[in-house]
Amino acid sequence: MCKKPNLSILKHISMISGILTFVNIYSVKAATKIQDFFTIAKLVALMLIIVTGAVMIGMGTTFSHFYFNHIVSLKFAFRK
Repeated sequence: MCKKPNLSILKHISMISGILTFVNIYSVKAATKIQDFFTIAKLVALMLIIVTGAVMIGMGTTFSHFYFNHIVSLKFAFRK
């Protein structure tokens, strides 16, 4: 996998920061809605991880069991 140039990353970070700054200056309510949206998105992602882990534990699948049966076998499958 190729490493992205630092200049490209800095351009994206400055663009996103500029957009968020403009939205915050333009309307604090809009900035609050954007912040609420990202907070809800993070909570949904976290709940998805927790529920998936609980379901896997309920099925009797532990990480080491899942890792050795699926991930390691995939590594050997791609070596051929």
